[in-house]
Parts: sequence; structure tokens; C-alpha cells
Amino acid sequence: VSLKNNKKLSGKQIVVMNKNKNCPYRKVLLRYLEESDKKMDLIEYDNLEPVIKSFQNINSISVPSQTLISSNMKKVALPKEMSSIRVNFVVNKSNQQKASLKRIIRLLKTNN
Repeated sequence: VSLKNNKKLSGKQIVVMNKNKNCPYRKVLLRYLEESDKKMDLIEYDNLEPVIKSFQNINSISVPSQTLISSNMKKVALPKEMSSIRVNFVVNKSNQQKASLKRIIRLLKTNN
């Protein structure tokens, strides 16, 4: 995604992502950049908030969760082989029987 009124920068575009090497969105974005041979400046943040603020407010691109995309953002489809991102939900064994966790799991299943 990027801003809808994103004006082209002279030179390289900016890519924003988090520093978490295990993040599935980061992995897809890096793979996309590698396979497309696009040369872009990369900015990494320690947490999600500056990533969101960057792709909402400056000329940058990112691959966020669908829930973070707003109406002022321009979406570009990833290649079909990259369009599905698997996210694992890990639960502590002692929490498996909690009603609140069961509700979250049902909600996640219905959104797939």
C-alpha cells in the first residue's frame, strides 16, 4: 500500500517495514522487492506504529495486514504466489480453555 495521492519521488521510493525477521509481512515484502528488482530505500522500525504512520503520511510503500488499510491508501496487488500470507496463532497451553480465547479463535476462523 501507499498513499492514494502519492506523488512520485525523484529517485528511489521508500519501503517501510518492521525489524522483526520472523514477520510474515516483512518476508513477503522483501521477497517481492527481490523478485521485482526494484531499487528502493529501506527503513526499518522497532514496532508497528511508525510503520503505519509512514505509509499513511509519506511517500512510502509497505505490506501491512488488511485490517490496517484505510480509504486514503492505494492498494496494489501482489503477484498471485505472494498474495496469501500465513500467520500462526500460538496459544499457551494453560490458556486453551478460556472463553475469551475461544471467541478470538472463532473470530479468526470466520475472517479466513
